[in-house]
Amino acid sequence: MKKRTQFSLSEEVDIVRHPEDKMHAVVARELGVARSTTALILKDKDKVMKCEDQSQLAPSRKQPRLGDFQLIDPAVLTWFKDVRAQNVPLPGPLIQEKAREFAAILIVTDFEAYSGWHHRFRQQNAITWRTVSRKKKAADEAAAST
Repeated sequence: MKKRTQFSLSEEVDIVRHPEDKMHAVVARELGVARSTTALILKDKDKVMKCEDQSQLAPSRKQPRLGDFQLIDPAVLTWFKDVRAQNVPLPGPLIQEKAREFAAILIVTDFEAYSGWHHRFRQQNAITWRTVSRKKKAADEAAAST
């Protein structure tokens, strides 16, 4: 019996983008999977494309689950992208503090920005730690708090 495999979002998008005039069996044979697998993915193609279009999930994600805090995460991500565009390094504790501020603004009472939340936030949004530039800038909390 063949071991079950689960496709990532990018792999499912590749299956959906195959020409529509091809039969499920032909697509399945090309990819080396069962016809029923491609049929199920193509049946949910609207959902797959919506996840890809909205860029809510990292392409390597296998389960299309969003976090428990769907109000806080997009706000923190938008702030993160704005601050990183200014080449300001953002250490983890600063991101966690900003998440707590957003939770207070959005009146989310059960949110705790622990390191586990921070780790999952980075994974879900495909955030990696890279050097901002060759000229190292100090973490400017005044610029980051705007």
